[in-house]
Amino acid sequence: MVVYKYTEISHRHMKMTQKTDLKIAENISDLPDLISDSDGVITDLSSTYHEYMLEVHGHKAVVNEPSFFSFKDAYPNLEKPHQYIPDFVNDPYWFAKISVYPDAKIALQKLHQAGKKITIVTSCGDSKETMRARLECYERELGNIVSDVIFQPLAKCKSDTLSGMPKSVFFDDLESVCNEVSAHGHDVYMRQRNYNINVCPLRDFGGNFKIAKSWSDLPYFD
Repeated sequence: MVVYKYTEISHRHMKMTQKTDLKIAENISDLPDLISDSDGVITDLSSTYHEYMLEVHGHKAVVNEPSFFSFKDAYPNLEKPHQYIPDFVNDPYWFAKISVYPDAKIALQKLHQAGKKITIVTSCGDSKETMRARLECYERELGNIVSDVIFQPLAKCKSDTLSGMPKSVFFDDLESVCNEVSAHGHDVYMRQRNYNINVCPLRDFGGNFKIAKSWSDLPYFD
């Protein structure tokens, strides 16, 4: 696990849009800080991965956001389309091209302005190439609003890391991660995506976490 204090990283300040319909909740000062996953929640890995697959490997995706986390419906002619992920995340050129979802950018800026600490815990890999590319993405897309970035090995569950962190509002897109992290006292929300849309927290996991169809469903916003 590698932790970066974002205030220790030199960065170029970017101008971000101020227009948003998000309204900060009146009780935001009473709420814990945010700890969030990155890909599928803050960063749009899928779109850039499809560009990479087409330009590098000649495979064209038939859908953008897959209904299967393995991308098998995006590349129905490939037996294991996810096999290219390790090479993708370790390619600094391509991995740095990933963008931040517009709604995530607005929400994070609002939280930063409201005084909330933003920590990102990402299991995108912890090679030097991967970390450098991901920090370049955050610098370009988010400026200085992220406090800490914690890198974990590729696909490693975040439960052990979150078990030692103060209570937070935790945001992730994988139901297994949400369920495990909820056992450590965090207020957990799962970002609804095509690949988890059929998950019912109450039915499948005893109601240990909540569904967020958008950033506006987090308790920070009215």
